[in-house]
Amino acid sequence: MIEAGGEIQRLFIAYRDDLARESYARGLLALISQHREIGVTCGLAVRDQLRPELAVDYIVFAAAAVLVEEEQGDAEYTRGRSSVHFKGVDRWRDRFTSAWGHGADSAPMALQKYELLTRPMLDGGTWDTDRVTQAVDDL
Repeated sequence: MIEAGGEIQRLFIAYRDDLARESYARGLLALISQHREIGVTCGLAVRDQLRPELAVDYIVFAAAAVLVEEEQGDAEYTRGRSSVHFKGVDRWRDRFTSAWGHGADSAPMALQKYELLTRPMLDGGTWDTDRVTQAVDDL
């Protein structure tokens, strides 16, 4: 979500099994680091735990518009479908707020918990899939 004034919040939605894979975690955390370097506030949600209406790719531009990716594009961007909506933006903002959450159960806190466990494992070469899977289940 891009707020008026320039604040950007990015919710990374990933499947449970992907989050437990070392190669996926390494790439995801590298991408998150890049986002943070440009001032993006990041959060994490486990796709398997989200209601279907919350697991849609979209970008909310303050209260002005929402870009919705209706069909996931392929790697070459030759397929997929997106649309821009200027009405009903509040509904999309509410969805984002619901998925983002608040307090200890918020997406930024989920990401923090995931990182606190996985970054040392990645840095130390001690990846433990079972331990990561359990941690993801507890997010």
